[in-house]
Amino acid sequence: MAESSISPINKILINIYYPGKWVLKVNVLETATSHDVKKFIKDHHVELLYNGELLHRSHNFKFYGLKQEDVLVIVPKTQDINTIPQPLENI
Repeated sequence: MAESSISPINKILINIYYPGKWVLKVNVLETATSHDVKKFIKDHHVELLYNGELLHRSHNFKFYGLKQEDVLVIVPKTQDINTIPQPLENI
């Protein structure tokens, strides 16, 4: 039987740090995404930061190069400038 070239999916232990609140240690698959990890976080109006980069919900942790014991930092979700109410012009 020929050997398969498919690499196994590994689990990694990551730390999720919510500044001033808590640190959570979670075992996740390296194919997990930030969207998957947000299930552990009560406040869903946040984003995850790794190595100075905001994580996109569709990219997995292997894409970003997360390793065992790495830290994800929770940051408030920024508001899009186009959604901020603009003052009415004086007429």
